[in-house]
Amino acid sequence: MNESLYRSIMVCRYRLKDRFFNRRLWITGSVFSVFLYIAEEGVRKFSIQTGEKITPWIFPFLTSDWICQMLISGYFLWLITGFCDKKESDNYVIARAGKIIWKTGSCIAIIVAAFLYTLSLAVVSIAVLFPHVKFSLTWGKIWKTLAVIDKSKYDVQINILPSISRNNCAVEAFLKAEILQLLCICWLAFLMYFIYDLSEKVIGIYITYVFIFLDVMLTNTMLEKFYVFSPLTLVQLGNYSIETAKYGISFDSSIKFYLFGIVIFVSGILFHDFIKWRK
Repeated sequence: MNESLYRSIMVCRYRLKDRFFNRRLWITGSVFSVFLYIAEEGVRKFSIQTGEKITPWIFPFLTSDWICQMLISGYFLWLITGFCDKKESDNYVIARAGKIIWKTGSCIAIIVAAFLYTLSLAVVSIAVLFPHVKFSLTWGKIWKTLAVIDKSKYDVQINILPSISRNNCAVEAFLKAEILQLLCICWLAFLMYFIYDLSEKVIGIYITYVFIFLDVMLTNTMLEKFYVFSPLTLVQLGNYSIETAKYGISFDSSIKFYLFGIVIFVSGILFHDFIKWRK
């Protein structure tokens, strides 16, 4: 293995262990799990009332609910703010590894954290539906019914959009939602890191949170033509429909948007330190 890559992976391991394997993660993670349990309570009640089991494909609906999505993305950014900063005790590791290796390892840590977070989110969102879950590769009756009825009568808080089940099979929707969610929080995290690295101030977190509220702002101001620049709009699978296609929204274009932004932000994080190292 290349020595630089090995050292970057060791920095990644150090940062993950330092920032994630602590009491704060477990406490806040438990609180967030309670939020998911409450948010999905109406679905469980509907299952009990109808006597029909729920198939485990709630994740695409959860990430397409704008309130849930704001909390999902906001919580992740709060968790990884420490990756953008450094403690006094980190200076020893930075001195030994070098700034470029330190930042490369931090970027890898963000990607790993985003992957684990997205995967954990999907697992927990299914787990809180037990014991009313049945495993099937199809949508099942519950999701298709909730998509067309008045959900307020059953106290279902999650917005079950019919376009998701109409335009995608269950497994396809789940995988698309996972990919979009992973890329979205990586995009936001690297934007925050990039701004913080340039300014060396906490302004990065505030600017990034503006992008979290951008989806709501564009919707309320009827500026749908700017949806293609809103990361929280593009992560919601329910926004992929014939009506929104005229604004240039498609799964492929969203993937390109996220990847392009991630490459730009990561390059910006590493570039000026690379120039200094070359000099």
